[in-house]
This record gives sequence, structure tokens and C-alpha cells, in this order.
Amino acid sequence: MLRTRSSRISLVACGLLALVAGLASAAGETVPTTVKVPKTTAIKKKTPGQSKVVWSFDVKKPDGSRAANLKTADLTLPKAVFADAKGFQACDAAKLQANDDKSCPAKSVVGAATAHIYSSPIREEPYDVTGVIYYTGTKGKTVNLSIFYTLTEIPTVHSVTTIAVTRSASTSKLHMEQPTLPTAPGLPDATPLDVGVTFDGKGSKGLLFRQAKPCKKGTMVPAKYGFYDGSSASATAKAC
Repeated sequence: MLRTRSSRISLVACGLLALVAGLASAAGETVPTTVKVPKTTAIKKKTPGQSKVVWSFDVKKPDGSRAANLKTADLTLPKAVFADAKGFQACDAAKLQANDDKSCPAKSVVGAATAHIYSSPIREEPYDVTGVIYYTGTKGKTVNLSIFYTLTEIPTVHSVTTIAVTRSASTSKLHMEQPTLPTAPGLPDATPLDVGVTFDGKGSKGLLFRQAKPCKKGTMVPAKYGFYDGSSASATAKAC
């Protein structure tokens, strides 16, 4: 049975749509991830060791085009690694949202952050961003943190990213929520290109993260990233 010209056109159109869909899927974001969970103090029978946890990742597309805007980032820590906020003083999260970071207690600082953001068409060169990570309180088993970011070249420009550290029977997870970064009316939001967080701030009892047992060499941990366009990406990293 012969197909009519309109049928052939329909088939070609369907084929093109399938090809485009395949290309869109293949061109999704990749997020190379690095995690370090070193033991920094001795682990004793009843005293967990302290650990300077480091988590960093890049957001990019394989073809080099502009990546989607980051919305969430999730990391599962190795077993027996957990957050202990005792010894830190809480900073009111509302103060950070109001750009009043100077009123936060010195012992509320749990670490530092770095990032780069892309703001084309305003500027092609990425902006450098630095951040201070504050402890903002504990609710149940969830330790709440906020990163107070400052644009290095324009120090009056700030943003706040939150991190919730939850703990289950065997593992702890970090959940980061990244707000949109508006630039100017009618222009795209700025795009995070990379993020790095280091939890090395000390309270009266030491670092935020502890190890109840040594982390085995070669331990792999999963991470997942969500974007404002509805897409997602996964990664794994060697933590120990």
C-alpha cells in the first residue's frame, strides 16, 4: 500500500521531533562532583572524630552551551558521618535575608563557600562570589544552615542559599536550596557555574561534622541536582 505525500511528510516530521527530543536529552546538564570527608581528630569509643567536610560541583552542558539554573542539590554523606551543632550559636535566618550578617554571633560560622555565576548578556565573564556559612538553628534532627553570599566585585550585592542537614538511623544528607538570581527586568537570571562549600568553622566544641566510625577508603557517595527547568542530574564521588 502506497503512502500519500501528506503521510510521508507526517512521518518525516515525527522523525525530526524524535531526533530533537533525543538531542535535548543527550545535551542535559552534567555535574562533576568532589567530596572530601577526612578525619581531623581521633575517633575514640565514645567520642566521634571531627571532620572538615568539603563538597564542590560544576554545572555544565557537554556541548558548552549555557546550563540550566540550579534549584536544588542533595548529597548523602558516608555512613557514621553526622552534624553536631552543639557548641555553635544560632544566627537568625531572617537577619541574613535582610543582609544583616554583621549581627550574627562569631560562633555561628560553620564554614565558607565559593561560587561563580554567569550573567550574560549583562557580562560574558563570570562573576566571583564568596560566602560565609552560618548555623541558623536545629529543628528535631535537622540542622539548618544558610550561606550568605557576596558578589566579590560588587560587595553590596548578596544572596542567601539554605542547607538542611538531616540524619536518619545510618546516614546524613545535605539538601541545598538555591534561589533564583535575578539580573535586570526582561533578562535571564544569573546561572551558577560552580559551587564549593567547606565546613571548617569551629564552635566551642569543634567542627560541625563528626565521624562515629572511620570512613573506609574508596567509599562512594551519591549526589543529585535539580534545575528550574524541571530537569535533573546525578553524580557519584569518592568521599574517603
